[in-house]
Amino acid sequence: MKRQILTGLASLALVTVAVGRTDPSWINNSVLMCPPNIPPMIDATTFINNAAFINYYGLSMPFVTANTVNYTNYGILSAYDGFRFDTYNSTTKLYSSAANFLNEVGAVVNCGGTNNGPYFATNTTSFGPAGGYIFLAGYGYFFGSGSVCMVRATNINNRGTMDMGADGLLSLQGQNVSLAGGLLNMEGFETGYSFRQSGMFDGYWGLGQTPTYNPASYFGTVYAYSPSHWVTNRNYLAMQTGLYLSPAKPYVDARVLSPSNNLFQVVYVQNSEPSFPSTNINVYFPGSSIVEWVCPTTNIVTGVIATNHLYLQDRMLSITNLSLTTNGAAPPNLDYAWTYRPTNYFFYQYGSAYFGTPATPGMIPGIFPDTNITSEYTAYEELFQPTTALLGEASGQSYTNMPGRIEVLI
Repeated sequence: MKRQILTGLASLALVTVAVGRTDPSWINNSVLMCPPNIPPMIDATTFINNAAFINYYGLSMPFVTANTVNYTNYGILSAYDGFRFDTYNSTTKLYSSAANFLNEVGAVVNCGGTNNGPYFATNTTSFGPAGGYIFLAGYGYFFGSGSVCMVRATNINNRGTMDMGADGLLSLQGQNVSLAGGLLNMEGFETGYSFRQSGMFDGYWGLGQTPTYNPASYFGTVYAYSPSHWVTNRNYLAMQTGLYLSPAKPYVDARVLSPSNNLFQVVYVQNSEPSFPSTNINVYFPGSSIVEWVCPTTNIVTGVIATNHLYLQDRMLSITNLSLTTNGAAPPNLDYAWTYRPTNYFFYQYGSAYFGTPATPGMIPGIFPDTNITSEYTAYEELFQPTTALLGEASGQSYTNMPGRIEVLI
């Protein structure tokens, strides 16, 4: 009997070990990259990272440990979908507040930010009847849009950096929260290699034939207005509109194609922002018509001055069959249906690019025919907002529900 009881106890002990127990601590002292490694399953009271734990796997949920009460980071913690730093009880399957969270001086917690995996990208664009190319090449990063970093602990002390990718959520909830000497950063407008930037939304789009109009009366030396034309807005409503610019600066490029055939490219630019100097706007020819806006900015945290460049490229001369291309998403009430832009327009934010010598503003008299004509048109409106979603399209239409936010709850 005794022998059988002892055998049974030994079997029970083996089963307990196989199921797993909570270790006193989990300590990482080396670089742990996933992949090629599989993300560890951590069941420990104390979590300490002294080196680098970087998880590239996209699991559509933050990385979670089990039964952890204390979190300390001296190195780099990086995850595509983010982290949860609270206590998950593997027995009750419930979450509760942890005791301590410490992100030390020089340490980094990165959730979906630009440290999550570099890539190299190139783009080549041809333009103009005479030929010409723009070649862009550079390093970028995969970053997790909508990543989450949730810290829920009695004592929270961030003395390092906590970096979130675009549209992420950083939530700090505790009784004693100290952020002295640390940095909380939400990425968005300045990061990632993409021609579809944060804060840029399709307003309306359209193409077709204009009604009959007289160009000489529509385009002048200090003004321009378009014939009435039809467009579709981001709410999928058709509407008739027109564009009127006054005052406006004209830029002209004139080329002789043959003894009886001249080509004129004309760009009108209106600057309605008093604080933005007109000297920071450049127009380039020939081939594509390119408008460049140059804006120096100062980082309020670091004091570093950087120069931002926004470009609008019109490639109508090089496109024989104008069409619409998908470019963004409509509001939630339309199930995030596609929004569009005409294929000749190209808005992008990038570093300084060389397109030659900027054109000088001025008009050539008599270049517009003084007769009634119809012409092919494209129309496009781009909306610029200092957010990654339009406020009227956010859930609850409140800033507290906007994606890409940092909240501290004490």
